[in-house]
Amino acid sequence: MTPFPTSRCHGCRFLREVTTARSTFLLCTHGGPPKYPPQPVLACPHRVAA
Repeated sequence: MTPFPTSRCHGCRFLREVTTARSTFLLCTHGGPPKYPPQPVLACPHRVAA
């Protein structure tokens, strides 16, 4: 199951899912803050479709 299904991060080329034994985090690899944005992201100026 995809975490935070309403997040704009899904489908972005800068997204990397980081999974640990207890959680899944959505990492933004764009390089600007925040690295781990509060979810769900409803608007993002850096979103670029994959």
